[in-house]
Amino acid sequence: MLKYVIKRILISIPLMIAVVLVVFLMLQVLPGNPVSVMMGEKASPDVIERVTEQMGLNDPVWERFIDYLVNAVQGDLGTSYKLSRPISDLIADSFPNTVKLAITSALVSWIIGVFAGIISAIKKDTLLDRFLMGFSLVGISLPVFWGAMLLQFIFGYTLGWLPISGYSTPAHMILPAVILGWTSSGTIARLTRSSLLGIMENDYIRTARAKGLDESLVVVKHGLKNAMIPVVTMMAMQFASLLSGAVITESVFGIGGIGVLMVSAVNTRDMPLLQGSVIFSTMIIIIGNLVADILYSFLDPKIREQ
Repeated sequence: MLKYVIKRILISIPLMIAVVLVVFLMLQVLPGNPVSVMMGEKASPDVIERVTEQMGLNDPVWERFIDYLVNAVQGDLGTSYKLSRPISDLIADSFPNTVKLAITSALVSWIIGVFAGIISAIKKDTLLDRFLMGFSLVGISLPVFWGAMLLQFIFGYTLGWLPISGYSTPAHMILPAVILGWTSSGTIARLTRSSLLGIMENDYIRTARAKGLDESLVVVKHGLKNAMIPVVTMMAMQFASLLSGAVITESVFGIGGIGVLMVSAVNTRDMPLLQGSVIFSTMIIIIGNLVADILYSFLDPKIREQ
């Protein structure tokens, strides 16, 4: 098991370096001089040229990449052109809000998804099964921005039960967590249902039924334990994706998270901030996939033996 974990970590290192390289090169080919954006239209060409030289932007691309990679390993992602603050500090200020949103949304997604999947599997091909699977399909297909604004209009503007935007109190977390959790729960529900239905066809399930055990006990005690292995892996991957920033949800509800930070960087053409935010979000997803792989091998004895 330890060898497997070390192997997965070693594989992830060149992948992380490749991601940094791709993001770095993509932003290098964008038109425009970042110094001109930083200093404004009124800056003279001589001043722009001098500042460009001082910042090392005239150096070869490979040299700038090596410098950026070395600094990134040390936690230095550069400085924002527009805000004149270290990008690591800006991410550190925004990331806690994204973590709160990710945790609350994940809880909503897991609770709805797992229970809907279990009930659908038990009530296979019934009206309740079709309703729950239809509900999960709507969650998967529903545009997040449309669902978010609909909840804001109903529960915030019309009924006045919940705040529409911001993230200062627990009440502010409800609407964004519900819409983001609902859109994520559909995948969990359908995966739980299909996995549980496949497990329920095994011989040891038939043996448990032949012993006269109650159907709910057979499902929970014997079937659900094995059926949850791929579901737990999907949960870990979803949570990592949520940690990387829910751009639309954060923007609609005015949550100052990683997603809003990236949108702000795009709007102001703050390339170092955009680069640092994208790389940080991508690293979160890579680490999340690594954790999911390790968790899957830990839960499944067959993977450990291989």
